[in-house]
Amino acid sequence: MNLKQARKLYQKTSPLPLPTKFSQSKITTLQRCPRKYYETYIQMLAPLGKAAPLEAGSFVHRFLSSRYQEESMDTRKGNKITGLAEFIINTPDDVKGRKQQDHIEVPKYLAAPIKAALQDLDTESISGDEHRNLKNLLRILVDYDREYPLDREDFKIVASEVEFAREFREDIVLHGWFDLVIEWARGLWIMDHKTTRAVGDGSFLRIGMRPNFQVSTFIWGARESFETCKGLRFNWIQISSANRNYLRDCTTRTSKEMKSYEITLENTIKWVWSMYADMKHPLDPDPWTQHFHECTSYGECIFRKICNSSKEELVRSHDFVEDERRLADGQQG
Repeated sequence: MNLKQARKLYQKTSPLPLPTKFSQSKITTLQRCPRKYYETYIQMLAPLGKAAPLEAGSFVHRFLSSRYQEESMDTRKGNKITGLAEFIINTPDDVKGRKQQDHIEVPKYLAAPIKAALQDLDTESISGDEHRNLKNLLRILVDYDREYPLDREDFKIVASEVEFAREFREDIVLHGWFDLVIEWARGLWIMDHKTTRAVGDGSFLRIGMRPNFQVSTFIWGARESFETCKGLRFNWIQISSANRNYLRDCTTRTSKEMKSYEITLENTIKWVWSMYADMKHPLDPDPWTQHFHECTSYGECIFRKICNSSKEELVRSHDFVEDERRLADGQQG
């Protein structure tokens, strides 16, 4: 049964329109735990605030996005801004309850990217984290600039923060974002920024990420968007109070691997449609099974409370809110 036939069959009994727009995060959420998919994309709940690892990762991404913009590159390479800029960081109160502040100096040419990263930062979610507090994050970014000076990068930027949306099959759209599109090693590559607690030697990229749905989605999207793409280059940044480690390594995909990816994606879309079709009413949770191993993944699943409480209880307790962005997208995001 192809996608066109499956869509026609499952829409007959589904109480909701079948989704036709998928991102790698949406598919990955489904693969990890169908119940998490249900709470996120059908109930449309979102936790208030982010866990510290996610908030720190978003902060670093915003910094790098601003840093690799053309104006930042030009400023760094050409009319280099000299001197230092000072940032005043509020830190947790000391044992006697007194307010504390840290004064951190950074190169002036990094001031604009850091300010851009600070705009949407939820400082409360990271303030008590040993590794991801703001003071340590700023030091990591300054060290990153020393490790990879803009005027000595080994790649050429083609585009930054690029969204792709390409038709996969039968009006099914796959979409996502590239952090950077670069020319490197005699070809076109996607660079993806990643924060992690520990940086290895890169061997896990060649072993642990083949297969990997996110990597294959990026490579598929790049090849559909740019006709040619050699693969994905990871830009790993270690978030640690004790160590400053950075790693860049790459991975690619053969035509056989991409064929396997497309078959897996097609079967996954049919699978999610079948669960929509099994729903007895628009908010029926029964077809969406809970994968218990995900409950304690990375410490604790941010949706764990959802599985043990009603939507009304969660909203009333201010732990979760309805995600207005996804509501506006009509379950298509």
